[in-house]
Amino acid sequence: MVGKIKMKPKDGAKIIILSPDKILLFHRDNIPTIRSPDCWQLVGGGIEKGETPEQGLIREVKEEVGYDLKEFKLITKTKGSTGEDVWVYVAFVDKDEETEFKHGEGEGQENRNFTR
Repeated sequence: MVGKIKMKPKDGAKIIILSPDKILLFHRDNIPTIRSPDCWQLVGGGIEKGETPEQGLIREVKEEVGYDLKEFKLITKTKGSTGEDVWVYVAFVDKDEETEFKHGEGEGQENRNFTR
C-alpha cells in the first residue's frame, strides 16, 4: 500500500505597513475551507515556486492592496502554524500614501488602515 505524500506547506512573506499613526491590515475571505477565514491579518501570502521571499512579498502586496512596494526591511524569519517558513518585513509610508492602498479584486474582503 502506498502512503500519502505529505507536502510541505507553502512558505510565505508578510509585511507590517505603518504610517505615522496607522497600521494596514487585510481582511481574509469568509470561506470555511481556507486558513483563518474572516480574520484580519498582515498583508502578504504564499511565495510561488521560483520566487525569492522579497519577490513574493512585492507580488502579494500588489495583488492584495494595489501598492507598489518600494522600501521595506526584513524583521525576522519565523515558522508559521503549519511549519512553513515565513519572512516578516516592515515598511513605513507617509500619511499621504495611506490613500494609495486599494482592495485587490478577488483578494479577500477588504483592507483598512487601523489607528495604532
